[in-house]
Amino acid sequence: MSDVRVTVPNAYDYVISTSTDFPLQVTGLGKLIQLVAFAIKTTPGRDILSPDYGMGIRDILPVAAHSITEQSAKSDVARALLKIQEEIITLQETEANTNSETLVRLDLLDVEFDIDNAIWEVTVRVTSAAGESARLTLTV
Repeated sequence: MSDVRVTVPNAYDYVISTSTDFPLQVTGLGKLIQLVAFAIKTTPGRDILSPDYGMGIRDILPVAAHSITEQSAKSDVARALLKIQEEIITLQETEANTNSETLVRLDLLDVEFDIDNAIWEVTVRVTSAAGESARLTLTV
């Protein structure tokens, strides 16, 4: 089964979610970004074959910002990001990927709570072995 495009880069080098009436095969940096987004949103324990896989961003960040400071949230997310970086790199060692599809590093750029909309925004830079990078912003 082929991967399908779930994200697209826009003019500002951000990656945003998109939906279409039909799936498109995704390759290159887009495939890597999809893998990272999936790992960030996957809660450990959800996959019976890999029970430790995933970050579980919804479990890390609280519903309300008053119970945790943004700095504390950044620390928690940064630690979890290192975990999934290692998991993805280990997973990719057994796969045949292009350099654009191979993860080199994940950098946490920002974790902010939008008080008006009551959502967290997590921004991560994804860098491939080909030297390409993109910013991935997820809302929780």
